[in-house]
Order: sequence, then C-alpha cells, then structure tokens
Amino acid sequence: MIVLYHDGAELGRIPIETPFIRGLEISADGRRLGFIDRKNLYLYDFMTGQALGHYREQDPELNFITLDMNDEGVALAGLDRDPGRGKPGRHLRGIVYLMDAWAAIQWRVTVDYESWDITLPAVEFTKDNRFQVKTDQAIREYGY
Repeated sequence: MIVLYHDGAELGRIPIETPFIRGLEISADGRRLGFIDRKNLYLYDFMTGQALGHYREQDPELNFITLDMNDEGVALAGLDRDPGRGKPGRHLRGIVYLMDAWAAIQWRVTVDYESWDITLPAVEFTKDNRFQVKTDQAIREYGY
C-alpha cells in the first residue's frame, strides 16, 4: 500500500495488488502517480489517491518494462515480448504504448532490438510533446 501525505496529514491510500512493482513515476508537477507491474499499468491522482485508470495487457507474451509520465497525465510505457524460455524471438521485439490520463492506448509502435536487458525498451518524455524510445541500437524520437 502506498500512503499519501501532505504536511503530515494523510491524503489517501493507493492499494497495491502485487509485490513486484517494475516502475513507479510521479509527474513533474506532482499531481499524478503511475506504476507498472508485469501485466498492469495503474494511474492515480497523487493528491487524493483516486484511481484514474488501469490497463491490463492481454497478450501473454508482452510484459511492462518501463514507464514515464508527463504533466498532462499522458503515460508512456515500454513492453518486451517474451514468448518463453528457449523459444525463438525471445526479447528481440518490444511495443511502446502512448496512453491518455485514463490508461487508454492512443498510439503504439513496435520496436526491434538485438540485445535485451531489463530496461529495454526504455521510454522517456523529452519536451514539446515529444518522447524517445531507446533500444540497444537506436534512439528514436516521436511526436504526438
């Protein structure tokens, strides 16, 4: 459970259903909180603890890896495709989702890579409605 405080007073509580949080982000303006586990992305109002959105990945081969958020509540998530131990194509392709403040997918792109680690595909908002997707081979920039 995440307990939210402001000036010593409790504002709210955010339940956590999994002990394995893979990434947690607070928007730069401090108003929104997002976190991911292997299959889920959760978005909350950081000041009240109110749930804003939840997305559960249905593809059994895709797992959330990275997360970033901007001040408009837009979430950017990197997922890795893992068909399973010993299977071809393991950790060679990922998906990036651009999601609105309620965790609905607005845009997606597939990215390929040759060498994977636990931080790929890395995602990061830059400025002026732009973001980067980093793999072992390239840094790609997109606008929205």
